[in-house]
Order: sequence, then C-alpha cells, then structure tokens
Amino acid sequence: MAQGVYRYFLKFFFRGQVEPLVAEVLERERDRVREIVAANPVNATNEGFLCFDTVDGKSVAVNPNFVQVLHILFEPSFPSGPGRYEGPVLMYMRDADDPFETFIEDPEQAYDLFFHLENGPDVVPAVSFDDEDGEQVIIAARELLFIVIPRHVLEEGRQLVEEDM
Repeated sequence: MAQGVYRYFLKFFFRGQVEPLVAEVLERERDRVREIVAANPVNATNEGFLCFDTVDGKSVAVNPNFVQVLHILFEPSFPSGPGRYEGPVLMYMRDADDPFETFIEDPEQAYDLFFHLENGPDVVPAVSFDDEDGEQVIIAARELLFIVIPRHVLEEGRQLVEEDM
C-alpha cells in the first residue's frame, strides 16, 4: 500500500442479511481484527464474538458464525477526530429485518454484556441487561448477528468494574 493518510473500514456480509455492516475503524483496530480473523477464519469457529471499536464512538460485537465475508477496505483521506456515539444499543438478530433498539441503564451491565459475548455462545448462551426503564432484556447469543453499543458507556462500565475489584 502506498504511504499516506487512510481511512479504514471493515465490511461484514452476513448469512440471511441483505445489508452488510460497514464500520470505520482506526488502523490499529483494523490490524487487530485482521490478526484475529487470520488465526480463526470467519464462520469457522464457535469461539466468542469479534469485538472492536469504531471511529464514531461505537463498540461492536460480531458473531463470527454468521459472517460470510469480511472485506477490509481503505481509502485515502484526511483523518477525522474520534466521535462520540450517543444513540441506542442496536441488536441485529438473525432473520430480523430491523434491529432491536434500546438503551442500557447500567454501564456495568453494558461492560458485562460485551465481556460475556467475547466468551462466545457456547460459554454464555444467553446474556441480559436492564433497559432504560429497568425492564430486563434477555438475548439468545446464538441468534445475535452483531450488537452496537456506545463506547463511552462500555468504558464507564469497565472503570466501575475495576474500581469494585
């Protein structure tokens, strides 16, 4: 690749989904994902979810069992500063047309959710959290294609968990 300034994208195509997931990531995150996929090809493992952060302030967990293609893209550009995603949690389920949207009330629960997804559906078949109204949401991990959570919520949860230790 020629020297210069580039933007990097991960483009995931999922079995049963028309629209791919396209996420802009930093170069180091692109390299980390590439190393993980090289060691464990997509759709070839029952290991944990593939987790990464985007430049627009999201943390994403992808179920590798439903990925058909991962296209790692780049384009020349001027780098933009990191963003802060303030939107809802988006859960894309297998065979569903639209994502399930909600907010997570407790940052520690958001962190625990990602931690459990990284272990994979064989270890933790269902994950749960309380939404903004205090109502419980339970997710069958095997049915989850990918999830998007505000990164700042995960970071806050990580800090709270570390303080409790």
